Amino acid sequence: ARIRKNMSTIISVNIQLDGLWPTAQELDARNAAIEELSKQKVGEFLGAGAGAGGMDFAFEVSEKAAAKAMISETVSKHLAGRSYSLESMPAKVSKDMAATNDIAKEQGKSKGGHKPDCGMKM
Repeated sequence: ARIRKNMSTIISVNIQLDGLWPTAQELDARNAAIEELSKQKVGEFLGAGAGAGGMDFAFEVSEKAAAKAMISETVSKHLAGRSYSLESMPAKVSKDMAATNDIAKEQGKSKGGHKPDCGMKM
């Protein structure tokens, strides 16, 4: 098996909220963290979301260890005291999952039925 160097990784940050939806201050803090990470060129920003008791965002990075350290430091700074987790997966796996989800949606449309959206959104 070949080992690929510099294979890109998607790092997803999940931040727990006290309520179901984030407050304006929580959104501002998350967005400030995203902006700082973008300025530091941690990687390519993929998207963000909020609801169901949490907020999240994701970056595609080439240097996983360095990016995780930078993300942890930045999230701790902007969302001090807030519980969060970092998850990572190879970017290819994520893109394969998204493509599979797109195919399932198209198959659901062609049959006139509804297929639940089970893919990962970022």
